[in-house]
Amino acid sequence: MIEQRRINLFVLIFMNLIFGTLILVWNNFKLDMIYFCICSLILIYSGKTKRFIKFLIFYLICLYIVFYIKLPDDSFFSFIGFISYSNVKMCPTYMIASFIVLDIRTSELIYVLGKLGFGKKIRFACTITLKFIPIYFAEKRIIKNALKLRGIDVSFTKPIKRFEYYIVPTLFRASNIANEMTESAYTRCAMCTDNMNSIYYKKFDIVDFILIVMLILLVASWGGGFIDKI
Repeated sequence: MIEQRRINLFVLIFMNLIFGTLILVWNNFKLDMIYFCICSLILIYSGKTKRFIKFLIFYLICLYIVFYIKLPDDSFFSFIGFISYSNVKMCPTYMIASFIVLDIRTSELIYVLGKLGFGKKIRFACTITLKFIPIYFAEKRIIKNALKLRGIDVSFTKPIKRFEYYIVPTLFRASNIANEMTESAYTRCAMCTDNMNSIYYKKFDIVDFILIVMLILLVASWGGGFIDKI
């Protein structure tokens, strides 16, 4: 078993499933802030401090737009305000999702999805989809850097060049990545129906228990109305 300092994947998945819904239901900024702090602690505890700082900057910018900038009563600016408010609400969910997508190994994800009772087809599709995203963006960066080294300008002001030298190679590479990931998922027994295991699976420990208690108290404070008395 390979141990590392992070939260159990079962806890992370249920956090995003349950609280990703609850934050849309409750209308309390204090709860939003508390949940954001909890998710921030998860990233910091897992050693993702740089990512936490990026999310914090993003969160503060959205907060500033929502609470401190009086936007004109216009459809465009109303849309900007709506997007900013949505990001304030959903930023904690983005944080946990980023950890699941970027830092959880494929074999562990397959194992946990299997334990959650997902069918092999759903398990296979989820694994391919979630792991495709970071690899795809990494390949895009590689293509962009290669074009810069060759001095090829693919900015939006040159759409023909951008399409020929950037978009077409990216699409071809995306197709190849999809095929490679499908083969990789097969080798990791994503379609297997037998009992599976993963050497990367992080077992439930005291930190996970403390996190669950904190989340239960958060829900209880919302349901009991205690948070409004603070």
